[in-house]
Parts: sequence; C-alpha cells; structure tokens
Amino acid sequence: MNRAATGIRPAVRTRAAVGIPPAVALLIAACAPHTVELPAVASPRPEPPAPPGLRAGFGRADITPPPGLGIQAYGPAGSVAKGFRTRLYARAVLLEDAAGERVALVALDLAHASLLLHRNVAAQTLETGIGADRLLLGATHTHAGPGHFMSDEAINKYGPARPGFDPAVAEFITDRIARAVSEAGADLRPAVVGWVQGQVWGFTRNRSLTAYRMNPEVPGRPMPPPGLPEDQRAIDPTWTLLRIDTIDADGDTIPGAAISVFGFHATGNPSANDLFDGDVPAIIERDLERHMDALAGTTSEYAPHSIHLFFNGSEGDVSLTGMSRSRCLPARQVHGVRPGGPRSPRSNDHWVDESKVPGSECVQQARELVSEAGDSLAARARDLYREAGSRLTSDIELGRAFRTYDLSGGNVPDGLCPEPSIGRGAGGGAEDGKSPASNWKIFGLVDIEAREGTVDERSDDCQAPKKSLHWLLRLLAGPLVLSEALQLQVVRVGDLLLAAVPAEPTTEVGFRIRDAMLAAAAAGSLDVHGAAVVGQANGYVQYISTAEEYSVQHYEGGSTLYGPGSAGVLQRGIEDLVATLPEGGEALVLPLTVEPGKPHHILPEAGENSGADREPLQVQFSGCARDTAVVRWYDDRPGTLLPSNGPILRLSRTRTSGGALSVWDDDREVEIRALGSRVGKGYVWEARWTPPGGTSGRYVATFLRWSGPGNTRAWECR
Repeated sequence: MNRAATGIRPAVRTRAAVGIPPAVALLIAACAPHTVELPAVASPRPEPPAPPGLRAGFGRADITPPPGLGIQAYGPAGSVAKGFRTRLYARAVLLEDAAGERVALVALDLAHASLLLHRNVAAQTLETGIGADRLLLGATHTHAGPGHFMSDEAINKYGPARPGFDPAVAEFITDRIARAVSEAGADLRPAVVGWVQGQVWGFTRNRSLTAYRMNPEVPGRPMPPPGLPEDQRAIDPTWTLLRIDTIDADGDTIPGAAISVFGFHATGNPSANDLFDGDVPAIIERDLERHMDALAGTTSEYAPHSIHLFFNGSEGDVSLTGMSRSRCLPARQVHGVRPGGPRSPRSNDHWVDESKVPGSECVQQARELVSEAGDSLAARARDLYREAGSRLTSDIELGRAFRTYDLSGGNVPDGLCPEPSIGRGAGGGAEDGKSPASNWKIFGLVDIEAREGTVDERSDDCQAPKKSLHWLLRLLAGPLVLSEALQLQVVRVGDLLLAAVPAEPTTEVGFRIRDAMLAAAAAGSLDVHGAAVVGQANGYVQYISTAEEYSVQHYEGGSTLYGPGSAGVLQRGIEDLVATLPEGGEALVLPLTVEPGKPHHILPEAGENSGADREPLQVQFSGCARDTAVVRWYDDRPGTLLPSNGPILRLSRTRTSGGALSVWDDDREVEIRALGSRVGKGYVWEARWTPPGGTSGRYVATFLRWSGPGNTRAWECR
C-alpha cells in the first residue's frame, strides 16, 4: 500500500497543550503536533434526473482490516486484534428525488466516524454528486473495530490498545467507503420509501441514573409499560426504521434496503476480546438483510444482496440490559508495595484484568449475551420492517442542511468554552465499565480523583464545576490534543428528519434535539411528522450531556469537552439548519485543520507472495476441541491475506442425522486468527467453528483463496 497516497496533505502547526499549567506547557512546547488539512468539498448543484422520480441505489464494501491493529474504544485495557469474527462493512444508500436532490447515508461497523474519513470520502465521491454536505457518515459504535484513523491525537493515542495514527489505515477505510457510495450511485433504480417509529422497551437501560435524575420531568415523553425498573424506564425507546424498495419493469416492489436508528452502547464484546467484530448491531444488520433477501428471492450463501444500515441514536448514557449481567470479571486494583520498608513510598498501584487470564470463559460468556440481545432486537427490526411496508411511497422530497464549526483559536459559538477539557469524572470510566485509572494513585500516594462525581464547587471557570484531569497525570501522559472542529447536518427524507451529531448525546439531549427539530419544522411550514438523532456521525467530539447532567460530573458530563452549554449549542445549531430547509438548505462546508498525531506504521504491509513455496496447500492441524471444530493452515502474511478482499474459507459439517450445514468466515460462530509466521512455510492461520448441536460429524474446509482440487481438507469428529 502506498502510504503517501492518502489524499491528505501534511502540515505542521504548534499550539499549547489543552489544560496544562504554563510551566508544564513550556516543557512540551517543542513537541509540535502533526496536522492534516481537510479540503472544503461541497456538493455540485443537483440536476433533475431523466426520467424523473425517486430513485435509490445501494452499495456495500468490506472494511475488515488485517490483524495487528489496536481495537478501538476500550483504550489501553483493550486488545490488539488477532483476527476477526463477523466482518466489518460500510453500507451505503444513495437517494435521489424528482428534482435531482441527492443524499448518501453510510453506516460503518466502527466505533466512531471521523472528520478524516468524512472529508476524504467526500473528495472521492464528488463525481456521484455527493460532497460533504450530502454525505451522512455514521458508526454503529462497536467496541470491536479498529482504531488509528481518528482526527484528533488524543483518541488515536488512548482509544485503541495499540496507540497511534496511521494514514494507511485511514486510506484503507476511506477507499472502501467511497467504493460503497460509488456503487450505490452507479445503480440507481426507481424506488419507494416508507418509515415507522416503534417503541422498544426492556432491552436497554440508563447506566447513569444519578445524572439523568438531575433533568426536570418533561410531559409527553414515551410512557413505559408497568413493572419496568427505573433504569429501563429512563431511556428513549424509539426505534426509527426507514424501508426502501425498488420497482422492477413490471411495477412490482422488491425489498432492497432498510435504515435503522436506535440507541445503545455496542459493548457486548469485553475488553478481553481480541477479534474484530460488529457486536450486537452486526447481528441486527445481517438478520434483516437475510430476511429482505428471502422476500426478494435473491438469497446468497455469502454476503446478502440487501442492505441494512444501523445508525446509533442517543446512546451516551444507554447500555444493553443484558450486558449489565455480564459475567466478565472486572479489573482488580492491586496496591503497590513499599520496597524500602514501611516508611518508604509505595510503587504505583496497578490493575490485573482477570478476564484476560488464559482459560478465562469471559469472552465466550459475553458472546452468548451478544447473540441473545442481537436475536431479540433483530426480531423487533423485522416487525418494524413489515409495518413500514404499508407506508411505501415515491412522492417524497429530499433535502439537506450542513454547517461546519471550526473551534480552533477560540472560534467557538456563544455557549461553548474556548478550550476543550476532559474532567476527572471521565477518567475513571462509566458506571458499567470502570477504567484502570478509576481511583488510581500515582506512585501509590497521589490521588488523581479519577472517579465520577468529582467536582470543583468553588471554580468560576467556563468549564465549572468540571475538575480537569490531574496536572501530574497530564504531565505523564503528555499533551491531550482534542477535537477542535464539529459538523452538524440535517437530512430530510420526505416527512422524516435525521439530525447527524458528531458525538454521543445522552438520552435527554436526544429528546431535546428531536423536539426542537419538530418545532422548527412546524415553524417553517415543513410537512414533517417524525425526527431522529443519529449520533457518532460525520466526526467525533466525545460526549454531549445536558447542563443539568454536567453539573454532577459523571462520566458523560466529564467527557463533554466544551462545557455545560454544549447541548444547548447543538440544539440551536440543528434548529437553525432545519429552518433553512424550505429555501434549499444551508451548505457551509469549511476547510479544516485536524491533528491526528504523528504518523505510525501500524497496518501490516503486503509481503512477497510465498504461495509457490507452499504448493500444494499445507494444513497444519484439523480436529475438534470441546464443542469447537478447529483447522490451522499455512497461508500469506496478514498484510497480503486481506479479509476485505473476499471470503477466505467455507466450513461444512455433515451428520448422520440432521443433514449438512455450511458456513462462511463471516458467521458469528466462526473465528479467524493469525497465529504467527513459520520460517519456510508461511503464516499460520486458524479457523474455529462452534456449530450448533455439538461437534460430531464429517467436516470439510474449503480454502477459497486457493484454486485446484487440493484446496479442501476433510476430517471426522466423534
């Protein structure tokens, strides 16, 4: 891969580290952060299509990277990926109305979307009529995707288990997203759309009740069924589902795509997980895709033909109910010893994560919960999809409004603090996922107060009552280069509005933005009857809490970078964008400078193909262990054997009773790992499959990257 061909121009800009005392800042002033210039890529003026009418196109691209990257969102407590379970995809829907207005919606099986991805994809999709203002790029928020592609150094440094920014990773993902959008734009067909909103209770819970209770009660909110505990009532149960069918030459509708918006943290895979995986959203996506394929009569063994985009909603303080029963052991704090006797200082406190001890069943148990939650929510998605089928129409208008906020150099809107800051309430992690820094003491002596509820009641600073991270911790960690840009967007699909927010808004923030959108639409005489908030979209500025929630500085408030007025600013910004829709929609796309950090070489590079040294195919081992069938073989190194280039193998089992079962390497019960190199033989890969009903039967592994009669291996398990 050509690391120079990233489509981004490096530059250097020096600025003071955020929130560090002047004396300390002098020590690090020479460490200039590395910057990237992002161009202003606004869409061209739309032209009416011929023939006129609503049209839709769909695209999919595999974005599963090779093993070796850090898994994003659990920070240093996470793992470096050794392989993958469910593949990661970019799914795209491109819509065009009778006036030629176009919008592209793309869902990514990633922890976050970033400015780098959004702007660089837009630069590659201008030929399809899609610039930054018409591109909604959202993430499912799986905590089992790769890192190293974010726009700010702090996330690249502390978000993945293996720190650092790699332009090659950003380029790898960017190219495949652009491919999905281009594929959607190249195959536009007459279409009809319909949407519904349903209430889904009992599957999600508010993990931050103390902060949520600070909000005043608002009449007219969804009424929960009786008997639910308080944490399950304190959520937004609204699932928005948009159905898109195409129309064939005979005028019949054919299921093609669906778009879901529903809020929860995709944290089913624990920090001990070492495989890329789409988590619960992946199960929901794939289940509805198979359902649509069956209705359309276009079933496929491997990747489905249909597309289901899952966007995460207002999930800042929301977790899945089942994950609160996780049997994974929490990390255990071990106090430092006094090496020189009772009067000497203790060494650092440290943490032992027993879920990573060899033989731990933590990950297996968590996967059971992921499957349970995924299957239950997928059934609800099918119900909503069927309901939307009765509301299909082609008589809709599309619209978009977009605005860039450059927050660098104090260029912040009224209501935001001039500099971003992380609070001590964020340092210890959320209530259902404490970080190793929780209640940590530096050298066993200095309490850094990394825990929820740490406030400074005497401060009159803009960020008050936030108490920023301890200066000694910031000195040890180095400068925290945080995001200094955000993008807001509103997309109109008929009488439905979608607000794209580059953050994790809490439940109450989502309610307020949604109410404000509907009020602004009514004030502008827009024929709108529904609205939804898409979080994790077009960038990432961490969390957004209400001012009331911010006041108690729990994890969400401590992670609200620009102070207690952040939610109000976002709400007003979305209102303003909705107000511009009747006149065609604002499209303020500004050039931006972002600071992802010093480039590192993390993505494995392609080596020489040593397949000729290994013909015919060499299988190292095949057999069964407990309830799992296992096969190991010699193949190319991870930089060459890219999962995103297509399927690697297919596994099948035949039993005397029960017939045959066949799966690909994208099944949630199949795990693919790269185990290491063997001199003269290539790289050892392993596939593990846990089939239903036990392992007895005859197995066949078909290695799809190899041709000829020697590409299969058969074995028996009793």
